[in-house]
Amino acid sequence: LFAVKIDNLYGFIDHQNRLIIANRYENVGDFNEGLAPFKLIGKWGYIDKKEKIIIQPIYDEVSGFKNGTAIARRKDQYLLIGKDGKPYNSTGYDLITPTSEDLFIIERNGAKGLLDKDGRILVNTRYQALEHLKNGYIITKKNNKYGLITEEGVDIIPAVYDSLIYDSFKDEYLAMKKSKMVKATLQ
Repeated sequence: LFAVKIDNLYGFIDHQNRLIIANRYENVGDFNEGLAPFKLIGKWGYIDKKEKIIIQPIYDEVSGFKNGTAIARRKDQYLLIGKDGKPYNSTGYDLITPTSEDLFIIERNGAKGLLDKDGRILVNTRYQALEHLKNGYIITKKNNKYGLITEEGVDIIPAVYDSLIYDSFKDEYLAMKKSKMVKATLQ
């Protein structure tokens, strides 16, 4: 089904341009995994292809489903939800950002951590920055120093470097410690 806007309201048509789901929604998203987000009376929920409401419109913002998980925002808190509409995490986060894998970078009070697609905390929110490398490792920044951890949070390279770069072509890490500047006098 394809989203269509008719008379300033959204619905869905099939590949033969037949209106399958009537244009009664303020906004809609694409169907992913059999569900599409819809906006009604300022709130977002999800419908199936028969227009049955699967998740009631109670969210301020939602994403599409990927591997059974979506990101939803209610008030100022982001949550991961399942296709049944139940949140995976009871406490929300200031921000949830998906990586290209089935992992999510979470942020709370400026600190970043990592969740899996089922909402389990893999890395607690204690880092200034996380860069997921898609090879099972994550470059971290803590106290303005860089290090490397696994997706499970195990330290591999301690966070003592001023810079840490991953060269995917050579599959190696380049770490740098800046040296201190000292005044030299001529004699």
